[in-house]
Amino acid sequence: MNQECIFCRKFGTPMTSCVESPKQECDTILIETQQFIVAPALGPLAEGHVLIITKAHVYSMGELSEYAFNEFISLKSKVQRVLVQTYGSATLFEHGSTPVVEAGASVNHAHCHAMPLNFDLAYEVSKHFNGENISDLSVLRSKAAISKPYLFVENNQQELEVFDAPINLPSQYLRRLIATKLGAPTEWNWRTHPAFERVTSTVAKLRGSGL
Repeated sequence: MNQECIFCRKFGTPMTSCVESPKQECDTILIETQQFIVAPALGPLAEGHVLIITKAHVYSMGELSEYAFNEFISLKSKVQRVLVQTYGSATLFEHGSTPVVEAGASVNHAHCHAMPLNFDLAYEVSKHFNGENISDLSVLRSKAAISKPYLFVENNQQELEVFDAPINLPSQYLRRLIATKLGAPTEWNWRTHPAFERVTSTVAKLRGSGL
């Protein structure tokens, strides 16, 4: 557990309460497993925007042990299924950081975003970076093993793509891209645009959805 990490303080092992502020709706745990929690994203770019967060302080999903990584794959599929049933689509994405390179992550603790989107995020990223279509998520573990930062996207068609992340990638790069595509280019930063009303509606909609 890293005492300086906001995710560790909120959701780490052992589970602790947030020391920065009283518990808020964005701290709601929608589902908890041995290795992960699923919680609403703060600053959701759309209703249904949630995070799959590791309890252990690691820098990317690729750093996980084989056992934990298999649990992530199972949980990812469950979250995906619920979002599709509730909202009609599901896109997943991760800034795969390393201890040295943040890869665009604003919180350097492994977390995978999942949200409904009406466009192909992988295609939008491919306009800027060369990617690789993959059929096996173990590629993420291979990249982490050599400390290679990455961007991971799974689009609405459940097609997987991984991109090598440059060292100077802007913070919250994928959120910036999504916000621009959604017509709200200034609202990408969750710190300045927490969108509490979307957090509330996400929790209300998903709390009884099977998550």
